[in-house]
Amino acid sequence: HAEIRFLILWTIFTAILLYGRRILQRWYDEAWDTHQENMQLIQRLESIANRDALTGTANRRALNAFRALNAYLAEIWQQNTPLSLMMIDVDYFKRYNDRYGHQAGDECLSSVAQVLKMAVRAEDDLVARYGGEKFVVALPRVPLVHATAIAERIQQKISEAAIPHEA
Repeated sequence: HAEIRFLILWTIFTAILLYGRRILQRWYDEAWDTHQENMQLIQRLESIANRDALTGTANRRALNAFRALNAYLAEIWQQNTPLSLMMIDVDYFKRYNDRYGHQAGDECLSSVAQVLKMAVRAEDDLVARYGGEKFVVALPRVPLVHATAIAERIQQKISEAAIPHEA
């Protein structure tokens, strides 16, 4: 009888362990799925928080947290690597807004942002709206001579966009 009781208890114990293991596995799977969903949500929220809603460029917050820029600043000091930064200000923008209205001003800034985004090519380049009508273009590993050519191309493309401005 003792052997039978032992076998019954052992069978019950094993069944409880297996059932508990299934429950724990299900809880783990659910927690993992929730974690993955949360990580995707966090990435999406970070993307939204770092984008300028009007122009689709990075915003000033993203510029301040630009990891590549911080890494390249260290690289510049250690390896004498170039880093080019452009501060771009849309001339006479207040007059433009006053004459054509804020909606036209928004369209103007969006047009300028599109030109800037098309001007950069490398994955680690950054176009950011600094505020108002100001933009920053960060070009890690781009020497001055190439940055000058990019700036001239930007000016040419903006000129070709022929955004009317009678004021």
